[in-house]
Amino acid sequence: MTRAPTTLAETGKIASLFSKVPQNTQVDLQFTNASKSRLRCKLLGYGVNQMVILQVPQQAKVRFKDLFVEGTGMVARTIAESTAGQCLAFRSVVLHLIYKPTLILFISYPKQLQIIDLRHQQRFITEAPCTLTTLADEKSSERAPATLQGLLTDYSEKGCRIKLEGASEEIGNLKDHSLIVSFDNQQAGDSDKPEKSFVCSVINQTIDGHGLTFLGCKLAEGETVPLQGSPHVELSDTAVQ
Repeated sequence: MTRAPTTLAETGKIASLFSKVPQNTQVDLQFTNASKSRLRCKLLGYGVNQMVILQVPQQAKVRFKDLFVEGTGMVARTIAESTAGQCLAFRSVVLHLIYKPTLILFISYPKQLQIIDLRHQQRFITEAPCTLTTLADEKSSERAPATLQGLLTDYSEKGCRIKLEGASEEIGNLKDHSLIVSFDNQQAGDSDKPEKSFVCSVINQTIDGHGLTFLGCKLAEGETVPLQGSPHVELSDTAVQ
């Protein structure tokens, strides 16, 4: 059972928790655009009641250019490891982006901060590029492409969600197919080790209003996702607007 998040609104308490998040800690941003785009950054610093400063991967310059606009909304999540593993989540907006010498994003400082104990949280978010290899499955009556490219958007101990790239007619029907989901070694966090993967089966396949295909998958027995994602926190209606 997941414990409800605790909400902080006092400036002093928010600043105290932020002080426990070290520089270069991963910060996951989920933009409030239609496709809920996600971006993984590193914390560079912050100014109390002013801004949070993040280092953005260079490859995001083109892909997220339409979102790097003043006022674009997002939910930011990070981990305060020195507090026995708490996830900190808050609503924010884009303030400014510096392109040189590296991409540095300024977002608004939280007015409210939600905290959740990781021991009660089992769903993790990520935005990890992956390759899907379909396996022969007697349950499925339709053929599927041999390989597909996609993004693992979230996962838990028992399942995961994958967003696929490409037109729905090219993807076909993957329901009831078994998949090998592979990541390159950098995505898995081990640049000196071989590619990592896991096996799952497709339980459902949906297409959203923007033509994006999503797969809901169940992990095969004994399989785990070889990544380090951030815990998913649903912000309540009282969170900063």
